[in-house]
Amino acid sequence: MFGFIAAVAAVVALIWLPLNWRRRVTITKRLAINAPAAKVWSLIDLKPGAVDWHPHLKRITNIDGNPNRVRLHHEMTSPEGAATPWEIDLEVADHKSGRYFTAHRLGLEQFPSLDDRLLCVQTRIQDKGDSCVLTWKEAYGPRSMAGRFMLHSDIDTTLAQLKSYCETGKVCRRSARSAGMALSLVSAVATISAFALLIGWQLALLFAAVLIIHEFGHLVSFRMVGQPWGRIMFVPFIGGVAVSRVPHKRLADDVFCALMGAGLSLVLLVPAAVVLLAGGSAVSNPDMLQQTAVVCSALAGAINLLNLLPIFPLDGGRVVRAMVQSVAPNHVRHAMFALAGLIAGAAIMLHNALLTAVAVIAFFQSKRLGPAAAHVETMNRRAIITMGCVYLALTTAHAAAFISFGSSIFG
Repeated sequence: MFGFIAAVAAVVALIWLPLNWRRRVTITKRLAINAPAAKVWSLIDLKPGAVDWHPHLKRITNIDGNPNRVRLHHEMTSPEGAATPWEIDLEVADHKSGRYFTAHRLGLEQFPSLDDRLLCVQTRIQDKGDSCVLTWKEAYGPRSMAGRFMLHSDIDTTLAQLKSYCETGKVCRRSARSAGMALSLVSAVATISAFALLIGWQLALLFAAVLIIHEFGHLVSFRMVGQPWGRIMFVPFIGGVAVSRVPHKRLADDVFCALMGAGLSLVLLVPAAVVLLAGGSAVSNPDMLQQTAVVCSALAGAINLLNLLPIFPLDGGRVVRAMVQSVAPNHVRHAMFALAGLIAGAAIMLHNALLTAVAVIAFFQSKRLGPAAAHVETMNRRAIITMGCVYLALTTAHAAAFISFGSSIFG
């Protein structure tokens, strides 16, 4: 029993720390720009007007005519033209034209004390004649380790576009995409290396391939519902996560995007199914291609079956949460608590440390849940039935793959 409890604690630590251990974040970047300091300053100074270079900042206005208080009007637009606006209010506390400024976030009093939003921005420019060096510093409230990586990616994207605009007069979208791809690549290499220590390089590479296809399913779904491409980040010893750039405006979109990870992963089940239907000895005497097909199907079945468990924040939990938010919004937390407790009880009876740890984390994550935001459209009965049937079908398919081929890697 002690070994089981120790295993559960170890898994909880591996999952909890990267995703939930929160600390205040201060990020400082230094950037050499081949453009005069005056030109760079004219783009970053918090003066009212349109903004052409920023990834999503569109314009700046004064608040109540006060030159030291500014409102930043942001907007994320999908390729189809759907826009999601938001605003940030700042007060300039320290300012020397052409050299530096410090601005603090306004309007945070309505948020909880553990607010993770932008708190402060500081910039400083060193003039180097025809070039300059920009120091960019941002401070945020408590963020998880995964959240910190996302912030680095966002700031790198912003500065890459600033540098491109200053040096060429154009916004280079490719440089912005490169920053996001770099985050995905570095985190993927770290994750593959971590899993290689546990299961060997060959199985770790197949595991990574299955994860990439699963997360790519989420990315494709973002585009299908009219959102911009999201981002993929991998977490060592845990797996991957696909993050949308703007919140969903409809619960049906949230459910669809949650299910598309397991939906696209169905392609991984086809090769092994063909081998099995063809009468080949897929498990007992496989050749290399057959073995690869079987192992991929087993991994896909295991990973997606775990993700489809009806506990938050797994994909299945997002599906169930959206359904309860649509029919019984005042009982979301109770329903998710109950499901996490049931899964935890079953996992303890099965003596499964991984499943127990995931259920324990889900139990504590459920305390953050509640009704959908007022501006989010809930699902009607037809959508609930349709998404529920798709959820059950995907769960059945991946469970069948796990039962049929799981012995090839899990014994």
